[in-house]
Amino acid sequence: MTRRRLWRAAFWLAVLAGITASLWPGPQLPDPWFPAADKLQHALAYAVLFLLGRQAGYRSNWGLPLALLALGVTIELAQGAFTETRSAEWLDGLADAVGIAVGRWLALWVERQRADSTGVEQVNGR
Repeated sequence: MTRRRLWRAAFWLAVLAGITASLWPGPQLPDPWFPAADKLQHALAYAVLFLLGRQAGYRSNWGLPLALLALGVTIELAQGAFTETRSAEWLDGLADAVGIAVGRWLALWVERQRADSTGVEQVNGR
């Protein structure tokens, strides 16, 4: 199995796990350690999804971010419509968008670092 296929499998398993966890009946949890903990979890999850998608080869400038945002909004709507223990919150969608933006920034930063280090090695290697 190629590396790209492994990354794609990891990406789609993460998407499936996220959908399942988001629509599973919500457990009774203690109060979060700070008020915006849920929003931070959303942002982190979508940053990781973006990074996995990028590693999987989904490199369209707008395709991956828009698809992940659509996923987040769809999950929120499904939580409001089909679950009794969860609710739809527009701030969760905003946190998803922030996570996507952070993931995109991180991916671009890492790619720039790799390109810079490759260029330095080529210059030093001469």
